[in-house]
Amino acid sequence: MLKLYLLCSVSVVLVSNQHLQNSYQQPVSSKQQISPERFCERYVECVAVSTLEERLCLGNTELRPFWLPNLNDQTDCHEKLRNDYITLERMEEKLDQELLSCLLQNTAPFSAEAANTCNRDAYRSAATFDFARSIFHVPTQCFTSVERRIARQCGQVKSCCSAVSR
Repeated sequence: MLKLYLLCSVSVVLVSNQHLQNSYQQPVSSKQQISPERFCERYVECVAVSTLEERLCLGNTELRPFWLPNLNDQTDCHEKLRNDYITLERMEEKLDQELLSCLLQNTAPFSAEAANTCNRDAYRSAATFDFARSIFHVPTQCFTSVERRIARQCGQVKSCCSAVSR
């Protein structure tokens, strides 16, 4: 399991920005209008989750990709690559933070039409991190490509974050 954990740790994006942590934890009431900025935050989180899930699909296949070490690797390849995995994880965290920063700077207020469609249901439709989920979680609908998974899981919040289309 350690090997699978290390493989998956490459794609785990921990939200280190305190502002993001607070916004993810704030409840959304049914009568409250959700700001475009919150939709952009949820979109960035959803993209990270979707990418992770597609990578988990790859790690859980019986026909392992040729570039992954064997399950019974005697040379401890995953352990030797641990620092590289950590470096990649930090780079992905930074990339997500920069994407969010860019989206927040370029977000416009909702139009009248968007205000009707960008509601609590659209906000909750996006995939989010679930810290209760274990490493044994196996995503569904695997190998559709990361782009299709993102479109399927994040489409509604993407349409509510006006900065994504810019």
